Amino acid sequence: MIRHRPLPRPSSIFVIVAAWLCGWLPAPGAVHAQAAPDARDPRVELAILQLTGQHRAALARTEALLASARAGDAALDVSALTFLRGELLLRSGRADDANQAFAAVLGADDTLAPYARLRLADAQRDRGNPEVAAGLAASVLAAPPNRVLGARAARLMRQTLDDGGDCRLLAGTSAR
Repeated sequence: MIRHRPLPRPSSIFVIVAAWLCGWLPAPGAVHAQAAPDARDPRVELAILQLTGQHRAALARTEALLASARAGDAALDVSALTFLRGELLLRSGRADDANQAFAAVLGADDTLAPYARLRLADAQRDRGNPEVAAGLAASVLAAPPNRVLGARAARLMRQTLDDGGDCRLLAGTSAR
């Protein structure tokens, strides 16, 4: 009997493709020669830990890297590590801690802020606060266009409006 592995979640597929494009994984059908990860770049180790399902180890490593970054390691991006920490905390079932990490990203990084807002909006919707979720989604929709985030924010906005979110927030948005 042949056993099939379940398909990875879309976010996992993105990580796998990114790892392959960076040369961390062999091309499909290629001989599997194991290359040693680059010890200078912690992203390699973090990607491998996540790809192998070792989320607790990835969280511990991320927290250690955050401590190094806060202690003055300029090569490490505190905002990116904080966002990753939030993602890993969500996977560990620690939603409150994850929301604090996403909130910390809001004021610190303009590039990651829309992603953090959507994560916080999802959390607010799940907690039964559609009006707060609608406000967070509307702020993403009102920002400069981003196809991926815009579509995701529009879906979230539609859901939160159905759940009782405040539609007055749509006044500052444009149709894209």
